[in-house]
Amino acid sequence: PAYNDYFAGPATTQGIVSDNNSLTKVITADTYVDTLSTATDKIARIGDIATYRLTLKLGEGTNRSVKVQDVLPTGMAYDSLVSITSTSGSSTFTYAVASQPAPGATGALTWDLGDVINTPSNDNTPFDALIIEFKVKVLPDAGIAQVPTSNLVNTATLSYLDVNGNTVDDPARLVSSDTLTLRQPVMSPIVKTGNGAGNTAATPLNVNVATDTVHFQLKSCNTSGLAPAYSVKITDVLATQLD
Repeated sequence: PAYNDYFAGPATTQGIVSDNNSLTKVITADTYVDTLSTATDKIARIGDIATYRLTLKLGEGTNRSVKVQDVLPTGMAYDSLVSITSTSGSSTFTYAVASQPAPGATGALTWDLGDVINTPSNDNTPFDALIIEFKVKVLPDAGIAQVPTSNLVNTATLSYLDVNGNTVDDPARLVSSDTLTLRQPVMSPIVKTGNGAGNTAATPLNVNVATDTVHFQLKSCNTSGLAPAYSVKITDVLATQLD
């Protein structure tokens, strides 16, 4: 028989690498803290600040061109970055922040982290978490309807490149949203009476401007509002004949 005729080949095999990167977004705190609200109930007023947490679960190895975009709804603006950190016990992440939002930014906020290297830990935990925490402020007079309550929903998306240089698109695991409930005061229209009566041009209050005194009352109530009304000011412009 021929020598080495017991060898067979060449043999080939195919390895499958799973992609389980994911993004989770949650509101962790807000500044509306009193008898009507707590710091963790995701309820805010105009002027309050909410803290958001984006958790990027990234596989070990090199994750190419990692970006996170968070689209703020109308009436909200980026306030500040709290931190970008890995979770306790996670393997070391290596990355350089190419760009991030500036304070006061509205609309789409983008963190460009470039290539993120998650050093293998060899402890059967092939995915580790990188966390971005930041604060957003609810703005006055910025397009939010003056209604008792509304939902401010913003959605974040994680993107990166696959081995072929294509942007990975998988909303089921790479898109996440959370909702901040906004509560506002709603003052009722001012009701004005003179000497206890509602007077109009058709039914005026008859007085002697030289000797009579008129007792005016102005009333507006926060009856349907779901948040306190602060620093309320009512202005009444008197006729020139009144002193």
